[in-house]
Amino acid sequence: MQGLALVDYDNLCPDNRSEHEVEIRTRELLDLLARATLAVFPGLRELDVRLYGGWIDEHGVHSASALWLLPLLPVLRGRRQGLIVRPTLAMTMLQFPGVELRGTVRLRGKRRRQKMVDGMLGCDAVFAAARGHSRVGIVSDDDDLLPAALSAYAADPAGAALMRRRAFGQGLNDRTLGEYGVRIQCLEQTST
Repeated sequence: MQGLALVDYDNLCPDNRSEHEVEIRTRELLDLLARATLAVFPGLRELDVRLYGGWIDEHGVHSASALWLLPLLPVLRGRRQGLIVRPTLAMTMLQFPGVELRGTVRLRGKRRRQKMVDGMLGCDAVFAAARGHSRVGIVSDDDDLLPAALSAYAADPAGAALMRRRAFGQGLNDRTLGEYGVRIQCLEQTST
């Protein structure tokens, strides 16, 4: 069985300032993600990991983070916790793989701002769940993605889960999500 993890990368690995830091944080995240995914979806053998972030600026130029991650991706692919893990940068949407969206990162003065990343991830979660694509994990600490988690769950109750750093009960809407049956998995814990 195959899984799909849709990761809000900049939310979980913010402020990467060097190529070395990107590699360390991404390795740690993939290890945590493999363990958490197996806790939610036992029996998985493969996990496609789509990393969503500010990868392309408004001029069509890759961000520093994208330039650091692109050559690392082949090195980061492989077995983790018994899963075959394949990370990729999500520069397109699942439903529109030929449409590369510009401006997912924009520079205003010295400030870097993300645009469209949560929207892309949310749309992909609902699309994948509705298509029965695979077991889908939405991976973020951003509550903006809770509607996507609910919608993915509605499309495929057995195949959707929310994964984050916070434990169950620490989110404002955890009780409601739990009442509807949405699984919430803490990345640092191995049981739901």
